[in-house]
Amino acid sequence: MRLQNGESFSDLSDIYNINQQLKGSHGDIGWIDNAMKYHAKMKNAIFTLSNVGDYSQPLLFDYGYAICKLTNRDSLASFEVYSKIITKAIKNDESRKNITKDVFYSKIKKQTKYKENSKNISEFISIVDNSILLAKWSIPKFKEDKVLFTFDDSVYTFSDFANYLVLQKKDQKISDKEILIRTRLQDYAEKMLELYAIRILPKQDKEFAMIMQEYHDGMIIYELLNNEIYQKASFDTIGLKNYYTDHINDFMQKEAVIVTYYYCKNQKIVNKTIKLIQKQQIDYYSDQYILSQINKKQMDNIVRDTVLYYKGDNNFIDSLNWEKGSYHILDGNKILVISDRIQEAPKPLSQCKSDVIADYQVFLEEKWNQYLHEK
Repeated sequence: MRLQNGESFSDLSDIYNINQQLKGSHGDIGWIDNAMKYHAKMKNAIFTLSNVGDYSQPLLFDYGYAICKLTNRDSLASFEVYSKIITKAIKNDESRKNITKDVFYSKIKKQTKYKENSKNISEFISIVDNSILLAKWSIPKFKEDKVLFTFDDSVYTFSDFANYLVLQKKDQKISDKEILIRTRLQDYAEKMLELYAIRILPKQDKEFAMIMQEYHDGMIIYELLNNEIYQKASFDTIGLKNYYTDHINDFMQKEAVIVTYYYCKNQKIVNKTIKLIQKQQIDYYSDQYILSQINKKQMDNIVRDTVLYYKGDNNFIDSLNWEKGSYHILDGNKILVISDRIQEAPKPLSQCKSDVIADYQVFLEEKWNQYLHEK
């Protein structure tokens, strides 16, 4: 009545709204679309409002009455905007995921004249106690091993299903004994139908039979390759070490240089640092000693960084004279020092093991192929 008399919806919401959060926002619940989990009665009322400013009739809920006002409206965006959302929803739709399976099981059941014995299934359920819900059920001694279901020339009895049932883990989602057993009976029947289909399909479909044979042969070849090449290359430590020794020149470490950079605060610090660098080769100063001397009064006078460059990594570094102790003043108060030179040499096996294994695999494969040709 007060709304009809023209009073403000926001003011009345602040007075009568029992939801404290909505009181603070003058009853505004924000944008709403049909996918949101609001009560269907509320959504129906909101989406039937025609104009901005219209409000619904009072709606009765468990918590009391609600009146909805339309404060804004937005039209649907283009299909491109929603396509990703729709695609994701379809992919996550469990009912759609099972359509193919359901069609397959329906088809195979018709082909094989699948038949369940509902009376025997009910009897089996009555024999099983509630310990099955805790996955602690033990198979009892059946007075008669009755048939649960049949298809084609296959018969499945109490004992067949019981042996399957006792191996299943506890199901956290199902707390009813009968539902659990019927669910697992369906799973068991479907597994048996799948095995049957795999057995008969090669006889019915020549293309599938060829694929299965190719898969079978491929698995054998893979197993042979695994034993003769891949696994052997990883675990044959003596063979790997001998291969490394025989091909040591294939695993050379490039010539390299260790470069030390000194970043100086100003030109005065550059000059002090150079004097210490010049004495370093004579008095065997460490880099740390240079830092401690320059930063004695102020900790940020100089900063040091060390980098390892291999031949070919950096054109500028390659152009320098790689004489230990030589230095170069660069732009921005930076000093570059050649701290050490590393000659080209074979890498230790521990540093190049993955490369050696890869090459050893190729070697073993070539050797095995040669053996097969000879055979």
